[in-house]
Amino acid sequence: MQWTGDPASQCPVFAEISAKGRGPGRPDTCERLQKTIKWAVDEGVLDVPE
Repeated sequence: MQWTGDPASQCPVFAEISAKGRGPGRPDTCERLQKTIKWAVDEGVLDVPE
């Protein structure tokens, strides 16, 4: 997965990080998004080609 825009404008985790003055890339991912993607794959909602 890759952001199509500014992560701080699309993700509350990145928005909070940005509000605290930390720049993009720190962290380089969102733990909440990773959990959601894992759930979607595990439930068969998101198909991951092999």
